[in-house]
Amino acid sequence: CQLQQEKRALRGQKRKLKASLADEQAKRLKRVKLQNCREMEREGRTKPHQSRLRQQKKENCQATPSFLGLCDFIATKVEVFNGETQQYETFSLIDQNELPLKGQ
Repeated sequence: CQLQQEKRALRGQKRKLKASLADEQAKRLKRVKLQNCREMEREGRTKPHQSRLRQQKKENCQATPSFLGLCDFIATKVEVFNGETQQYETFSLIDQNELPLKGQ
C-alpha cells in the first residue's frame, strides 16, 4: 500500500517535471528566435533580403536542395568547370535507362 502511494507520488512528480521541461524548452526557443530576429534587424536583413540571399545561394549551387532528405536522389550527371580551358565539362554517371526506379 505504501509502495503504491510512493509510486503515485513519483508519477505525479514526473508528470510535473515533464510539463516544466516542455515550458522551459518553449521559452528557450522563443528567446532564440527573438535573438535571431534582432540580429537580422541589426544587420539590416529584412525578409526580402534573406529571400534574395537564399536565391543567390541556390543559383551559385551553395545551398543544399530541400528535397534531398525527403525522397531518393540519384545524381546522373556532374558538371565541372575546367580552369585551364575555362569551360564546363559534363560527366554522365549513369544513363537514364539504367535508373533503378521504385515499383519496378
